[in-house]
Amino acid sequence: MTRPNFENRTLYHGDNLDFLRSINTETIDLIATDPPFNQGRDFHATPDSLADGATFQDRWRWKEDVHEPWIDQMQDDWPTVWAVVDLTERSGQAAQDVITDIEPLSTASVERQGYPTQKPLALYRRFIRASSDEGDVVLDPFCGCATTPIAAELEGRRWLGADLWDDAPNTVLKRLAEEVRLGNGARQANADMVGEWRGRVHLRTEPLVRTDDGEVAAPKLKTLRRTGDKPTMSRAKMIDALVEEHGMHCQGCGFAFPHRRYIELDHNLPRADGGKNDIENRVLLCGPCNRAKGHVLTLSGLRLENKRNGVMAEQLALDVSKTKGKRNDASGAVTLIVPAGSRTRVRPPTGSLF
Repeated sequence: MTRPNFENRTLYHGDNLDFLRSINTETIDLIATDPPFNQGRDFHATPDSLADGATFQDRWRWKEDVHEPWIDQMQDDWPTVWAVVDLTERSGQAAQDVITDIEPLSTASVERQGYPTQKPLALYRRFIRASSDEGDVVLDPFCGCATTPIAAELEGRRWLGADLWDDAPNTVLKRLAEEVRLGNGARQANADMVGEWRGRVHLRTEPLVRTDDGEVAAPKLKTLRRTGDKPTMSRAKMIDALVEEHGMHCQGCGFAFPHRRYIELDHNLPRADGGKNDIENRVLLCGPCNRAKGHVLTLSGLRLENKRNGVMAEQLALDVSKTKGKRNDASGAVTLIVPAGSRTRVRPPTGSLF
C-alpha cells in the first residue's frame, strides 16, 4: 500500500476536486460523507473549479440520471456494491434492513450546524465502527459540519476532510473541542479548547503534493473515457462483439449458453494485476468459471484448472455418452456420472438444457 502524503487530522479548506486528486493512491480505508441531496435545489460549480459552468441536481432518478459507464464500472470494480444496487433496482423496493434505534436530529439538537441533511454523530460512529478498523484512515470530502472527523476521532481512526464553506474550519475546530473533550456536545467550547485543537489539526488551503508517482485520477472532467485511440465500449456492446467472435460459448469450459442471461463478462488478465477494462482484455464466462477464476487466474490458467478438474464441456460430454440410455423411469431424466467436483447437469426429456 502506498504511504500517505498527508498528516492525520488534515482539513482542506477549498474545492475538494483539487484536494482529492492530490491524495496518494490507495491511502484511504473508508469514505464517509453526506453531501447535500434531495432538497429540490440545483447547485452551480464555483468559478475556479474544474467543473466551472456545470449545474448539479441534488436528486437523481435511476433511468434518467444513472449512466451506463457508471454501471459498467460498478460491475467491473465493485461487484459487491453492484449486487446491492442491482437487487434494489430490480425489486423496486426500498431497503428493509434499516436503523431504527438512532433518531434523526431535531431542529433543536445541540449537534445542529445549519446543514439540512446533517446526520447524528451516533449514526456516523456506528458506520465507522462497522466499516473500518482502529487506526484506519477515514475521508470526508464534505465535512463542514464536522460529524465525520468527530466520529473518526472518537473511534480511534485517523481522518482527513475537505469543505468549501467559509466557516468550515471554525466549525470543525469548535465541534471537535466540544464533542471530543466534553463527550456530549452539551457545553460550549472556550477559546483555549478551540486553540488546543487548532494546534492538532493540519489546516490546508493548497492541495497536497503526491509522492506516489501516480497520474492524477481524472485530469479533466470527461463524459467518455478512451483507451488508446478507441472509445471504451459498454459491457453490453463488448458482450455483443465477443459473442459474434466466439459464439455463445463459455471461453473457460466451452459450455454452450442457452441464453444471454447466463453470460458473465470478466477480465483475462485480472484487474488486480493491471488488467484493463477494454475489450482486448475481456472474456465470456459462465457463472462457475467466473467464480473459479476469481481475481487470480488468467483465461489460460482457468482452462488448465478446468481440464484438471474434468469440467471442460468435451469432458462432460464424454461422461454423458457413457451414461446413454440410463434414465430414471419416474422422471425420464438422464443420470450423469461425472468426476468429483464437476458440475452435474440433468437434461429433461424435451432435449432443452434448462
